[in-house]
This record gives sequence, structure tokens and C-alpha cells, in this order.
Amino acid sequence: MPKQKLFKIEEREFSPPNPLRHPILYFSPDIREKRATKRELRDTFFDEQALAERNITFEDIVRARRYVLRIQSHLVRDKLDLWSHEILKGGELGTQRLIHEVTEIRGLSSRGIDVFTLPTEGLSRTLKENKGAHLDGLMAEYEYWRTKNPRKDMSEFIKTINTPEDVEYFTEEYLRRQKQPR
Repeated sequence: MPKQKLFKIEEREFSPPNPLRHPILYFSPDIREKRATKRELRDTFFDEQALAERNITFEDIVRARRYVLRIQSHLVRDKLDLWSHEILKGGELGTQRLIHEVTEIRGLSSRGIDVFTLPTEGLSRTLKENKGAHLDGLMAEYEYWRTKNPRKDMSEFIKTINTPEDVEYFTEEYLRRQKQPR
């Protein structure tokens, strides 16, 4: 008796299984996080042109949410809830903050730092050691703000920064970049 093939594999492109039909994927942490982000952003409007110019995708927004919530829960418990009080409000300020966080995450990634795999104890130290990524985020935030408010003075932007340390970092970096020859 000849051996029979149990199944035949067709030559075609395979797409990932539909998470709604695949229970393991439907309840996986990544899919849950994406659904939560999508649900939270339902009534939020960002400056789509600004996000497109900076190649900010939905995946970047999901990562920014995870990053901000992780930092808030472990490092800045007493301070402002950045995600729900500023980013989720959308508009100019929400877009500004989102650009900052995505730029900071990308800056850390380019330095070989994955903030999502670092232990909580090392996260604070790592962020302090890599202030350059935070400064890049502040400068990206300022560049966006400047395009939206060309007639306003820099002091108006400084009023939107949350912490005195960030005001100091931004001012020093801004002045340093102004002194550089173009």
C-alpha cells in the first residue's frame, strides 16, 4: 500500500492568522495593548501631516503609550499623567508630546537601548545617562511647535514644558545649537 500524504501545502503567500479568530493571538499582550491604544485614541485627533512627516506610525504610538505609562508608573508617580492629560487630548499639545516621546524612543533605540526590556531599577539610571535622546525629543517638540506658532516667542514654548530640568536642558541645547555655524 503506497504512503499517502496527510495534507497538501499549496504554494501561496501566508498572511498572519486573524487575531479575532485565533484565541492565542487575540489575548496576547501585544494585541491587547494595540486594542487598548486604539480604544483610547478613538476620540483623539493628532496633526496627521506632522506625524506623516516624521514617519510616526500606529506602532510608534503604541510604543510611546507603553513607554510613557511605564515611566509614569515607576519613575514619576507624583507628577502629571502625561498620557491621559496631555497626549490623549490630542490637538497641538498632544501631537507635540507624542512627537517628543517617539523621538526619544527612537533616539534610545539608535543607541542600542531597548527601554521595554530594561529592568525597572536600571531604567531611571539609563535615562539619566542618555539625556541626549531626551534632548532630541525636546528639540523635535520645539521644531513642531515652531511650525505651528511662527510668530510666538520661544518663551511661549518654554511655558509648555512640564519640568524645570527640561526647561534648563532645552535652553542650554537651544543656545548651543544657535552658536554652531550653519
